[in-house]
Amino acid sequence: MAQSNEEMFQRALIRFKQSLTPDLACEFSISSLADVKQVCMEIQKKNGNDGKLRHMGRLRGFIEAMEQFGKVIEVFVNASEIVCFIWGPMKFILLTASTHINSFDKLLDAYDQIGSTIPGLQRYEATFTEHPTLATVLEDYYSDILEFHRIALAIFKRPRWKDMYHSLWKTFDSSLSPILHSLCKRRELLESEKASAALYEIQRLRKDLSVMYTEHQQKVDEERLQKHKARVSHIREKLDAPNYEIDQEMAAENILIDSSGKWIFDSSKFETWKTEAPGHSILYLNGIPGAGKTTLVSAIVKKLLDEKSSAVLNHCVVYFYFKHQDPTKQSHNSLLRSILDQLVSQDSTMSDHLFNGISSMDPTSLRLTRTLEGFVREALGSHQIVYIVIDGLDESAPREAKTSTEWLLSLVKGSPENTTTSLRILFSGQRDGVLDLLLVDKPSITLENTAHIKDIKDYCSRVCEEIKEKFGLCNECQEGIVQRVAEGAKGNV
Repeated sequence: MAQSNEEMFQRALIRFKQSLTPDLACEFSISSLADVKQVCMEIQKKNGNDGKLRHMGRLRGFIEAMEQFGKVIEVFVNASEIVCFIWGPMKFILLTASTHINSFDKLLDAYDQIGSTIPGLQRYEATFTEHPTLATVLEDYYSDILEFHRIALAIFKRPRWKDMYHSLWKTFDSSLSPILHSLCKRRELLESEKASAALYEIQRLRKDLSVMYTEHQQKVDEERLQKHKARVSHIREKLDAPNYEIDQEMAAENILIDSSGKWIFDSSKFETWKTEAPGHSILYLNGIPGAGKTTLVSAIVKKLLDEKSSAVLNHCVVYFYFKHQDPTKQSHNSLLRSILDQLVSQDSTMSDHLFNGISSMDPTSLRLTRTLEGFVREALGSHQIVYIVIDGLDESAPREAKTSTEWLLSLVKGSPENTTTSLRILFSGQRDGVLDLLLVDKPSITLENTAHIKDIKDYCSRVCEEIKEKFGLCNECQEGIVQRVAEGAKGNV
């Protein structure tokens, strides 16, 4: 067994595993064809009892092709370790899709199409043995199948996927097209006389196929992006949400030094709020006026946006800054419009799903608070994890902070026990007697703490170092200035 061939298959597998949660990766690693056949029997029995039998024979071509694939690659690798990540996702996807008959039919058709594009690989077993360089073609097949399953998993792991059936399958169909095109071209390569060509010829052909696949995928992605942009533009025009992005940009620019605010990321309360799963979590960040809450919140938002993980298939981040000096950013309604704007902008499937409903409404009706609450609730429920970061609640118009906080808390309290969505909400504001009462039983972090004061002192030290160099201050004078300014700040920045 050539080590290079082993590494090739592992390379494709590692890429696929990066899209999986640890639990799924573990489950798939011990799966087999027998598991798939057992699930098929169970599905057929249930569908028969419900009077919804489906032609499961559409799976035959794919299963036979993958069985032959497993036998052929035994020459190069430990096949069981490789093929379990074909059977595991297949079992999971079939079982999940079978609960929605239209999706199940779509999935069976997709497996049928893929199976028909893969040749009987055992016919080429002698060729693969004689020309080990052809193992690269087998790796390409494997990579295509894993990509198909990655796309399908993205659908069936999504909360409320049944409600978004039509929009999700539009995305699925456009994503499947480049894979089918790639598989067809690989079949042509194997069935041609070039299959036994010299190494350089095989490499050239593979490169050509790779370029064709990339170009096809880019074309599909570009078309999808343009449609998404057009939908978002139309929805945004109707929503007329306040500019939330400028607030994040301006707050981030106020970060004093690179290390400012990083202490909060080491806080056990913050870490629990950020990573605890499953279920919902709340965190209350508070401090006196001028303590630097908004700057700290901007650092949190930036970190969450930077860390959006591909392993979590549906993870999004939304935020809003209430501003007392801006009438467009003081109400619960403004908060809702901004959140919906972000949810639609970040998710092409959601923009497609909501487009017709929003398009049929006039702007005035759409901007009604009750209507917005319904759309936001629907959009939030389609993600596995949603981070909602709200700052400056004390800067809202009278009673608006209470309205927004109570509504967001109602999303957490009103979620069904079997929900697969985890809402992680961070409230930030002054302790003004309103938030304190509403969030009295929630975990909180106050900015009057040692770590925050150290941030202030570090900034003072940085500035005093510049003063020292300019005016030739002694070390003792420098330290004295730092101490007096830091203490005089009393937690303000």
